[in-house]
Amino acid sequence: MDMDTDSDTVASVIQGSGIGPLLFLMFINELAETLRSFEVTVKLCADDLKIYLTLIKSIDIHTLQDAIDHLVRHVAIANIDYQMFCYDCW
Repeated sequence: MDMDTDSDTVASVIQGSGIGPLLFLMFINELAETLRSFEVTVKLCADDLKIYLTLIKSIDIHTLQDAIDHLVRHVAIANIDYQMFCYDCW
């Protein structure tokens, strides 16, 4: 392949690259800050991101759903595979 030719990439960072972890941290930290703007609690641990909100008023359900919707859009744009688990604490 000619190095002067533009080409589409399937993934943005090659797995196992030295810069991969740094780029992931930049992505996940930006995402966490954006989610905090929805006034949900965000917890980060290694490659896990958890969001939660204590539901006090009925509007809180919509706030949490808006944060989840934003999360799903954000990772879809970045073409990232993810697993979503929802837990009820009723």
